[in-house]
Amino acid sequence: MADTFPDALKALQEAFARDVPIRIAELRQTWEDPALGDETRLQTLHQLAHRLAGAAGTFGLGSLGEACRAFELKVQATGLEGGVLSGDLRQELGSELQRVEAAACMGAPLAPTSEAVSSGPRRPEVPDLFLLAPAGTSPEWVLHLGSFGFPTRVFSDRDQLAAALAEVRPPLAVVDDDAFPDHREGSLQTLQVPGEPPVPLILLSDWPDLPSRLQAVRAGARAYLPKPPDLLALVEAVEAHAHRGPAQPYTVLVVEDDPLQAAHHAAVLQGAGMRVEELHDPLGILQPLVDLRPDLVLMDLYMPGCTGVELAAAIRQQEAFVGIPIVFLSQERERNLQLEALRLGGDDFLVKPVDPGHLASIVATRAQRGRVLRSHMVRDSLTGLLNHSAILDRLGAELARAERSGASLAVAMLDLDHFKAVNDTHGHAAGDRVLRALSHMLQQRLRKTDLVGRYGGEEFAVVLPGATAEAAQRILDDIRQSFRELDFVFGGATIRCTFSAGVADFPAHREVERLVPAADEALYAAKREGRDRVKTSS
Repeated sequence: MADTFPDALKALQEAFARDVPIRIAELRQTWEDPALGDETRLQTLHQLAHRLAGAAGTFGLGSLGEACRAFELKVQATGLEGGVLSGDLRQELGSELQRVEAAACMGAPLAPTSEAVSSGPRRPEVPDLFLLAPAGTSPEWVLHLGSFGFPTRVFSDRDQLAAALAEVRPPLAVVDDDAFPDHREGSLQTLQVPGEPPVPLILLSDWPDLPSRLQAVRAGARAYLPKPPDLLALVEAVEAHAHRGPAQPYTVLVVEDDPLQAAHHAAVLQGAGMRVEELHDPLGILQPLVDLRPDLVLMDLYMPGCTGVELAAAIRQQEAFVGIPIVFLSQERERNLQLEALRLGGDDFLVKPVDPGHLASIVATRAQRGRVLRSHMVRDSLTGLLNHSAILDRLGAELARAERSGASLAVAMLDLDHFKAVNDTHGHAAGDRVLRALSHMLQQRLRKTDLVGRYGGEEFAVVLPGATAEAAQRILDDIRQSFRELDFVFGGATIRCTFSAGVADFPAHREVERLVPAADEALYAAKREGRDRVKTSS
């Protein structure tokens, strides 16, 4: 495969141009083969014409695509009398096939292919949050954002921040409006670089009035918090609005029996930053669905062995795959057939040829919506973490993967210390805030590949693929020390909270039914020894 997206598509276009004579010869051979019955002949011709029509449109041979589409429709509408073609129908189909062969001989130039994604911001991107705290101040919110695992750069005046923003693009900037006493006159807008997407801002301000808020919105502010900001509200605003893209690239399973078309779709989606797997045999779809857990399935409508509609209906019969978006990509232009495909399990229907940019945009939008919908099914409503059944399900999958690869895997069970006293003394709303704070810290401080779930009440489960119990203990102990330094203010009272944790690992414990209890037993040992510590399973 070529190194760049345009080069990859050009290579695929050239490969298809070399493949056209072979496909035309296959059509002619099927048409003339005396060993085939007419029913089998028509079925095979329909499949071959459908594949060639879709590929020709995809790779810019519009005349050939239209001729193949007309031939496909003619074959589809042809009826048999006593299982054989009548002389008139045979002549009509032969004429349509000759038009396909003539279109292939025209050698129409390949149409240029557009970029799938825009080039994006011209400034290089950096992972650090930019924080503007006026000179001479050292507010707690600056210190605590670091405790939650956010990489930060702190600036003491507006000119320093503006100069940095002109050079690089951070995911977000948090701005104290003391540095912009004239922000109600629009001075905040000087932070943004003309002609580029604005950097998201969070403004900390003492001005609650609507004109101040409107000026902040015009400058790119996504959140507007009073000073001093509530730490949890600030952390949640940062997580919600920092422009970081998806935690993981979207995973797309392309089901297409034509390898060249599958490779084309894969190249387009990979060029847009997605992870793509190709499947050329639709009857083999179940295992990839289990192994990949794709965010979306992109499939053709007509394939050997089954239709896309039949395949979508079979997928939807299984509860584990009900929420996976399915997008059809086909030459089929009959509106009633498209609607039937959507009714029986599809989420969208794209007609070939489709512009690469449009394909990437539709797939990304559907995949993102699918993630949101599935998150409501598997996420705890208070913390946003995986719920009890989901974390156990994901643990089982990770354990099976570790078994196959021989990698290590650690599981930790965490429990907040004296949590009942927090609820009894300060109310359940206070307890909820502590739960959410620990949830955010775990999500920010752990790796993207680690899994965090709310196991129940004040207990959490963490799965760390590739980690030993000793490595997991060090990671969680570092988080424990940061969490115990957080100040929670409830009704004028300031308190601190701690948690205890127990860790066990694979291969010392090879089944979920043994791994979780071993981590739980280590957690109870930590509680017995005085709490506020992390213990490993003996």
